[in-house]
Amino acid sequence: MPRYATPEWIAGFNRALAATDAGPHEGAPLVVQYLLEDAPADCTSYALRVTPDGARVVPGIAEDATVTFRQSYGTAVAIAQGERSAQRSVLDGSVVIIGDATQLLGRAALLGAIDRALDTLS
Repeated sequence: MPRYATPEWIAGFNRALAATDAGPHEGAPLVVQYLLEDAPADCTSYALRVTPDGARVVPGIAEDATVTFRQSYGTAVAIAQGERSAQRSVLDGSVVIIGDATQLLGRAALLGAIDRALDTLS
């Protein structure tokens, strides 16, 4: 498995998204930014872009992010590997939410499909 947030990992995540039910859907576009602090040189922050055509991950910073999750690289890896709870990380301040997180409400099916795609990378 490629290391988290490398170009190879992003490409794998996009292949996994294409193979799941995270495809076309109704609803307003959504951009979820994952801002990784203290990441290794070959790793990057990335954004999950959800449009009516489907979901894809793009490297870098999205200036139009709906919501941003700011966290250390180590925290992000632990959450992605299931070693740490995302909810607990928000509550203890390890993950800081910036923007309109209410836009995630009502998108449980879509977010579940994205989680399933991410699970295939582990």
